[in-house]
Amino acid sequence: MEALFEKTKSEILLKWPNHELKEIYHTDDQNGQTMSLIINCEPPKGVQMSYYKNSTFELLILPQIITDNYQNIRKHYSLSSRGRHFHLKGGKCYVFYQGYEYNEIFGRNILNRNSAYHRFKSIDKAVDLLIHELENG
Repeated sequence: MEALFEKTKSEILLKWPNHELKEIYHTDDQNGQTMSLIINCEPPKGVQMSYYKNSTFELLILPQIITDNYQNIRKHYSLSSRGRHFHLKGGKCYVFYQGYEYNEIFGRNILNRNSAYHRFKSIDKAVDLLIHELENG
């Protein structure tokens, strides 16, 4: 899952140059990483992604931003409680799990009750889906 995290992060940075991103929160320890970004498009979108112990990867797409201080977003400000975003229309939360076969990943949008887990045979396929959702979500 660390590879999926790093690949998604690099694709986001390629798609939206640094001047369009504000990294507002980033942790890194032996168990995993969490990173929150604001993509300065119209309207601004929030992205939070994390992985834990190389077994789970989660990516949240927040179509409308609720921040602790929206008028003056600085690096040390964080996105407000994620639970406050889940009622917003258009929000997505993708969760991915490592499959038993090498590079096999299962993922779905857990906010859509009708979605089933999809099997991805490569990290690139999963990243393509996530970038597509960021562009169009």
